[in-house]
Amino acid sequence: MKRPKLWGVVLGVILLLAPVCSKTYAATGVWSNLGASDFSNTPGSNFISLRYAQDGTAYAAFQAIPSSGWYSTVYRYRNNAWQRLPDIVPVTATSWNYLQAMTLDDQGRPYVVCNNGVVSTIKRFDETQGIWVQVGNSISNKGISAIAVDNATVYVAGAGTGTKPLVLLQLTPPATTYTEIPIQVPGSFYQFIKLERDIREPGSRIFLAAVNNTNTIDVWGYSSAWSRLPSLPTTYSMNGVADLSMTVINSVPYIAYSFYDPSKSYTQVAVNMLNQLTWDFAGGVIGSPSQSLLWPSITVDNLQNIFVSFSETTSQSMQLFQLQNTSWTQYGGVAFAPGTNQSSVAIGTDNNPYIAYFDSLNNNHPTVRYLAAPPTATNTVTSTFTSTPTATNSPTNTFISTATATNSQTNTFTSTATATNSQTNTFTSTATATNSPTNTFTSTATATNSPTKTFTSTATATNSPTNTFTATATPTNSPTNTFTATATPTNSPTNTFTATATATNSPTNTFTPTPTRTITYTPTRTITSTVTSTSTPTDGITICLVIVNKDGTLADNDNLADTSFSIPLYDQPQPGYPKDPSSYGTSSVTVKFKAPFIPNTTILDTETRRRNNIGDDKEERKGNEKSTTKPTSKNDAICQKVSFSTALKIPQSIAYGQLSTTSKLNWEKPKYNDQYTKLVDELRDFFFYDNSLFDGKKNNEKNRNQNADGHISVTTKARLSRPLVILARQSKLQGRKEIGQQ
Repeated sequence: MKRPKLWGVVLGVILLLAPVCSKTYAATGVWSNLGASDFSNTPGSNFISLRYAQDGTAYAAFQAIPSSGWYSTVYRYRNNAWQRLPDIVPVTATSWNYLQAMTLDDQGRPYVVCNNGVVSTIKRFDETQGIWVQVGNSISNKGISAIAVDNATVYVAGAGTGTKPLVLLQLTPPATTYTEIPIQVPGSFYQFIKLERDIREPGSRIFLAAVNNTNTIDVWGYSSAWSRLPSLPTTYSMNGVADLSMTVINSVPYIAYSFYDPSKSYTQVAVNMLNQLTWDFAGGVIGSPSQSLLWPSITVDNLQNIFVSFSETTSQSMQLFQLQNTSWTQYGGVAFAPGTNQSSVAIGTDNNPYIAYFDSLNNNHPTVRYLAAPPTATNTVTSTFTSTPTATNSPTNTFISTATATNSQTNTFTSTATATNSQTNTFTSTATATNSPTNTFTSTATATNSPTKTFTSTATATNSPTNTFTATATPTNSPTNTFTATATPTNSPTNTFTATATATNSPTNTFTPTPTRTITYTPTRTITSTVTSTSTPTDGITICLVIVNKDGTLADNDNLADTSFSIPLYDQPQPGYPKDPSSYGTSSVTVKFKAPFIPNTTILDTETRRRNNIGDDKEERKGNEKSTTKPTSKNDAICQKVSFSTALKIPQSIAYGQLSTTSKLNWEKPKYNDQYTKLVDELRDFFFYDNSLFDGKKNNEKNRNQNADGHISVTTKARLSRPLVILARQSKLQGRKEIGQQ
């Protein structure tokens, strides 16, 4: 009997793994619409959910509010355009249909839960027929508000009544009736009920979370059976929970919730993640006592970066925060979309976070946005343009200042002209910034006793967010002045335009400030972010070696005196397709195992170790089925810890090469398991090295075995729980050499 793998419990020392990805996150950028900014002309309220299928299709479900009645609708983003799916329930002037939840199954098909106030109905979109088909019977008086699908089995949960304040139901086709699953329920009332699993991970565990009548968040989990898990600490929730969101990756649940401060005046957000059977706080509290953060939504990307979105009601803006080490930082550097409500964040197939919300400044129409990184600078990155002409007692002067910046971040344009006792002056300041974010344009003209002056300031910013335009003209005793200031930002949100003209004893002045704003951002270049989000572990990685004899029993030291093993590690993998893992990194270390080989860690489960004293295949068990021999030691692996601060630079991820063996004995080809999706319980849980990442070929990595692909991501503390385990096994045929042996 294999030991149960409960909710991320791992018998390693450290290192929870994630797949290789060349993605780097932009610290700054421009919040941009996914497709049309107004993909639905129907306002929405109360519920919105965004989900991404593995094929890249995005589904946005929301509660629509037409002129009369409420109904549920789903849009999908495919082929660079939003498409409205058929109505879940036919819309009539008297129809009322409340959308409660949406999820996707392993095939990427959307399921929804709807309620008309009497019964709950579960439906799935049938692509072939182009309609929504009902899944199972309608459910009465259960208030179903959560759903998860594992293969073909549908799980739903809702608030019950009486002695069953929380109900969990299951349906496995071809059955058509939902059956109740008995679970231990400590509370007498439940709200904010969530069911989640990770469709990115085959066989992902399912989790149920809900807030009970004592403001405690109770959690249940399913592997082979449902069982109750520890409740979240009530450090913050004791004063009341305003909303709850949950996500799952690598069978580890993450829960974000907004809670009231003691005064009940504001709400903040906290995040917990399950570490074995303890709920750890992920970073500190998000928000301050002067803010109200509502509708939190949490997601975790393929690199286990944690993101939380919410609406900040004080500034009425949508915000997205990312956990950096032990603190939360604002993703993108700025809030966006003033006047928003509701929130749903999901990770796209490009490993970017996408946010769905209602735009209250646009009649609550649903919108989906993502952070488009600013174009990479190919010219000067930080430029300062300064022009300062000064004329005294000099009639007929012409001041011309021109600055042009293209693909150049962080530019400062400053033009200053000062004319004293100087008639007929022309001052022209022109600044043009293209694909150049964070620009400051400043034009200043001062005329004293200088009549007939023309001051023209023109600033043009294209695809250049976060601009400040300031034009100032001060004529004193200087009649007949023409002051024209024009600022034209295109695809450049977050602009500040200030034009000031002050005339003293200067009649006949013309003052024309012209700000032109176009704030729909559509990148015209290939976006490449060069800013890397770092999350720095301060510990290290553990490498373990399991050595077995040719018959599968745990090896002893009697015949291994001349045997040694080694495996190289490389830090900081870079994007690309290197032909060898040694192409990675700026530093490396070789982990060596030499005699005497004394196991210091338990990796295999008890039954595997007991069976034939480690052996696990039929040939090894032959003749020994009744053996009662017990292992002489409870340990079966030799493990070494490699410190990041000494042996390797502090990495975001590492690459490992193949095991080298020096021995008079013959050995089978080594096998590996870095435990990305498969934990090590038995000898069959090891795999040959998959070289797809290092063969110099593109587009062949998708189907690689990520448990033995030579790559480990270590960007958060949560990853430091699973070691790389290597199996070295003597050959059963000692008369020939094995591949991979020196």
